[in-house]
Amino acid sequence: MKKVIILLLICLTAVTMVYAQGEQETGSAAATPSFAGKNVKMVIGSTSTSGDSYLIADTTARYLAKYLNCNIKVDAVGAAKALDAMQTSKPDGNTIMMFHDMTYLGISFGAYDKMYLLENMTIGSETVQNSIACWAAGINVPYNNLKEIPV
Repeated sequence: MKKVIILLLICLTAVTMVYAQGEQETGSAAATPSFAGKNVKMVIGSTSTSGDSYLIADTTARYLAKYLNCNIKVDAVGAAKALDAMQTSKPDGNTIMMFHDMTYLGISFGAYDKMYLLENMTIGSETVQNSIACWAAGINVPYNNLKEIPV
């Protein structure tokens, strides 16, 4: 229960940051974005609907939808399609993306075009982090497994 409450608080922080960003860009209270009654598509950089990324996205979407009074559905489309959706969708909040660890690494290591750089997107708060879920290292590192990595 404690984890769910923490997750909800993190989601609320993300929504607040997105709301504040929209307020800064529009410059007027009359143009305040509202999700009430909208159908929102949350794309994720995974194609699996049984893994941890989908579970986190679905849990976040359920709690966020209640708070925002909207319908949010998670669509596991894969990294390339999710990134493309962020570049081609209207900036109306009807399509959002929850980043998956491999999508983030793909962007960070240049596997995707420069147009997908995080600097080109409006990024909200971190929802959840698993500090041991993702490791990346160069191909010529002097160790063969995690036990050999100096701490």
